[in-house]
Amino acid sequence: MLYPSEGAPMIRCTSLKNVEFHAGPVYSVARNISGFKSLSFFQPSAADLHNLAYGVYTPERFVELCAIHIRQNTAAREWVFGLTDKTVTLVCVCPLERRRHGQCHLTAVADFIREWRPDLLVVLDSDPVQKEPQDAWWTEY
Repeated sequence: MLYPSEGAPMIRCTSLKNVEFHAGPVYSVARNISGFKSLSFFQPSAADLHNLAYGVYTPERFVELCAIHIRQNTAAREWVFGLTDKTVTLVCVCPLERRRHGQCHLTAVADFIREWRPDLLVVLDSDPVQKEPQDAWWTEY
C-alpha cells in the first residue's frame, strides 16, 4: 500500500453527511446541494438522474454514463489540472453503500482524477482501508 508523504495533495471523496471525513475546501459534485461550491462539470445531467429514478438506467449504467460525460468535459480536466490545494473534499448525496457497489457517480469522478492526476492521492470513503474515517491511515499528523 502506498502511504501519502506528509503534505502530499489529497482528494477526499465522500458523502455530504460524512462531515468527519471533510477537510480543506469542500465542493459538491451533486445537483442542488446548498452550502458548498458546486462543480457542475462533475454533476450528472438532469436527464440521467430522471432515467435513473424511473428505472430506465441501472445504477451501474448511470455511473458509466456519468464517466463518459466527465471524460468529455474540458472544464473537468482544467479543474483537475489546476488543483493546488493540499487537501480538497468532493461530496455527493449518495450513501456509502452505493459507492461500495459502484452505484454512485462519485466513483467515476474519483477514477477520472486518478487517471488525469496520478500524482494526487484520491481517497473514496468506500475504499477498503477506510472503514472508520477517524481511524484512517491518512489522518492528519
